[in-house]
Amino acid sequence: MMKSVYGAAAAAAFLTLAVPAFAECDAQQERMVGKAIADSVKADAESVSGPVRKAVVDLDRCEGGSSHFDTQFKVKAALANGKVVWVEGHARGVDDQIDSIQYRQASPELVALVRGTALASR
Repeated sequence: MMKSVYGAAAAAAFLTLAVPAFAECDAQQERMVGKAIADSVKADAESVSGPVRKAVVDLDRCEGGSSHFDTQFKVKAALANGKVVWVEGHARGVDDQIDSIQYRQASPELVALVRGTALASR
């Protein structure tokens, strides 16, 4: 009986070490992640819509571990013509570099601009 208790404890300890630890992003990491997402989304939007005046990022969920992050986001941006567009998505990365970003939903105005561009298949 005691052997199985030790075995279970050892297995639990191993699993704890094997699974990457993610916790809520702290304020500094949220700022870095938010800026990285804003820069990436702004660059993508400007490739199809022209200049973007302002982008505001809302991190719905941000999980981080040391320097890694995994987040759900929504970005609202004002285009040069005054229209406000938005996009929701998921991003992963390290420090302030985005390794992958996926857009899930976008405002109808942004969808209309993106149709037929390379960004639509990203």
